[in-house]
Amino acid sequence: MQELAAIYKWMERQNKQIFLIHEKLSLMARKSLSAVSSMVMEANLSYKIAQRDFEETPILTRNLLKMWSAHGWSWDLNLPVSILQDYRDIDSFVWVPDFDIQLADYFEDRIDVIREELVSLWPNRAKLFKQIIRSHKLRLYGATIPMALSQIDGMVFERIGVEFFRKKKGLPATKNWVDEGNYENFRRAMLYPFEYVTNISLSKSQRKCRSDLINRHAIIHGEDVNYATRINSLRSISMLNYVNQVLNFDAKINN
Repeated sequence: MQELAAIYKWMERQNKQIFLIHEKLSLMARKSLSAVSSMVMEANLSYKIAQRDFEETPILTRNLLKMWSAHGWSWDLNLPVSILQDYRDIDSFVWVPDFDIQLADYFEDRIDVIREELVSLWPNRAKLFKQIIRSHKLRLYGATIPMALSQIDGMVFERIGVEFFRKKKGLPATKNWVDEGNYENFRRAMLYPFEYVTNISLSKSQRKCRSDLINRHAIIHGEDVNYATRINSLRSISMLNYVNQVLNFDAKINN
């Protein structure tokens, strides 16, 4: 009997231990479920934010390219996407001269990388690209800009069969290429200068009296005698870089 009582007591102690273990496991499970639930909620929130940003990005990109084009600059795919957040309230953004200087310094810092990308992707134009960058570094801006503009026309014609600066019924002739491409939203947004006339491609009758921006017609036809500045040279190189990136968009993204 005593042995039986001892066994019951041992079993009682074991049951208590099992109960405590069960309680601990239940508590851990509840905490884990709570943590998992919290993680799921955070993930859902992050997804919604990411989805919203993804949906807004084409609009922001398009607005940004439009604004940059209005000031003579072209977009660069190497810029961080986070910079788009600074342009959400695009209508209230005020362009200041300091921003031109910042962009000029940015493209100046990247000029050797831009040259190497151009040379590697367009071997038939390699000598000309090297001359363009060399003339800029020698401060021969009057030579850099028309050379860059002529190569932009040639690059686009080589890839899609129409010059970049050619217009058709008041719109860029390249617009047909964009329309026929059926591109997804972000890529379509990147092609804004291929769809709409910007300052650099305005005709004489369309131009306003801003003499500080480069205009292909005014430069090629000798109307503008004050275009040869460092900032304008870098503006033309930024467009050369942009056109190269757009025409090699798939390869750029995959890298």
